Amino acid sequence: MPFVYLAGIRDIDCKYGGFYYQSVNNLNNVSYFRNPAVQGIELCLSIDMQHSFPRHSHEDFYAVGLMNRGGNSWNGSFDEGSFVKPGDIAVINPGQVHSGIPRPGECYTYTMMYISNDAMQKFSRLYQETADVLPEFESVIISDSELSAGFGNLVRVVRSSVDSLEAETAGLEFISRLIKGYTASSGGPVPSSGNVPALRRAADLLSSELDRKIGLEEAAAEAGLSSYHFLRTFKQHYGVSPHTYRIQKRLSAAGRLIRSGMSFSEVALAAGFSDQSHLTNTFRTYTGATPRQYQNSDSNFLQ
Repeated sequence: MPFVYLAGIRDIDCKYGGFYYQSVNNLNNVSYFRNPAVQGIELCLSIDMQHSFPRHSHEDFYAVGLMNRGGNSWNGSFDEGSFVKPGDIAVINPGQVHSGIPRPGECYTYTMMYISNDAMQKFSRLYQETADVLPEFESVIISDSELSAGFGNLVRVVRSSVDSLEAETAGLEFISRLIKGYTASSGGPVPSSGNVPALRRAADLLSSELDRKIGLEEAAAEAGLSSYHFLRTFKQHYGVSPHTYRIQKRLSAAGRLIRSGMSFSEVALAAGFSDQSHLTNTFRTYTGATPRQYQNSDSNFLQ
């Protein structure tokens, strides 16, 4: 069994998903990894975290994670159906509002896989031979040892493979099992606020011109609604306020610009943050990592 070293885990050796995770010393506790041979999938490893993630959502990708140690709540409740335990897989659909909150004073370690909608659609099409379909997963928390093993294999492939055939095989094996076992009807379109043209116009406005200020009144006018009605209906459809929605768009843009090699100060201005400090604090709040950790992740993930 190969060893995969997870920087930052201390005083434990544990086995999940076909890997042995062995402790090593490293001060960085959040790392990202991307493999050019595996398009549309990004890995994030978070170690010994106590960070509480605020309510948010992701429109453009699925978040699929394996809890390696400790645990946290995906919705702020600590009952059995809300708390992700070691060995559990958590699946967040695009647009699904969620948080990530540990019990007070406790740490947690997890491996997260962000799968773009395009990549999920590709794998879904390979499995179901249907076009233009995105699966919607019914359960956030899944306890399935075989699925966890498939997750671990896909992590290994994304981590080390340069063979696109191996990558597609691992991705299809994992995602097909996920679709087969945990969707309502072998896949269906993810509900989208795009069914409401007025709100979609406002969302498009909030997604654009990130470097300028857009007020509630302007966004509401784009939707043809009063500010009060717009605020209520937007949050009802998207699960977050217009302000949080725009922050998430700014963070997505910041991530792309960081990966392109742009300086942090330039990223901050281009993505609509007041300065580099504002970018750093917001990035950390929503991702658990600093921009520098994200930038440097390709060289230190799982080493």
